[in-house]
Amino acid sequence: HLNLQMISLHAWIATLGGGYFLCRYLSTAVLLARQQRRLALWMGDESTADKCILNEAFNYIHAGRFRVAREKIRLIMESATKREDTVV
Repeated sequence: HLNLQMISLHAWIATLGGGYFLCRYLSTAVLLARQQRRLALWMGDESTADKCILNEAFNYIHAGRFRVAREKIRLIMESATKREDTVV
């Protein structure tokens, strides 16, 4: 039952994050991406956690902070490669 609640919460946070991104409230969107990542890690889903970091990187790209975004993407690629995860 708790796992189902966490999955629903994860989806809700993702929807909010996308909405804040589209409205250009980038600091809030980054915060939501980080919360979503914590939740994914709590559920043991490293692939989804990496996607949350990618969402955070999109926010940094939109804000013109390309170096920060590039570093986050590099870390995601390293993490996915170690897990042999082709999803990211």
